[in-house]
Amino acid sequence: MTYVTITDDPVYLTEPLVKTTDMLRNPRPLIPQQLLYPCTGVVEFADQPRGAAPHYLPGANPFLKEFGAEYRLPEAATRGGAATMYPEFQKTLSAR
Repeated sequence: MTYVTITDDPVYLTEPLVKTTDMLRNPRPLIPQQLLYPCTGVVEFADQPRGAAPHYLPGANPFLKEFGAEYRLPEAATRGGAATMYPEFQKTLSAR
């Protein structure tokens, strides 16, 4: 069985995000003890108050150029969204 999810978010995504997961039938079902395990909430960042989400305000993220610098890619290629996966995008890079 193939499970498909489609996320359409025009604010953050330039195209719909489609993900698929292939599932197989397990001929030997798991016993309940294998399915259940204790989950406990933990504070992942010691200097943050409970419930806080670490973030950078728009324009304040110091790590945006790190990936492009490491792999010697232009910033347009690393932050261009879905348009970067099409062959026509190469013409955009050569024009710069």
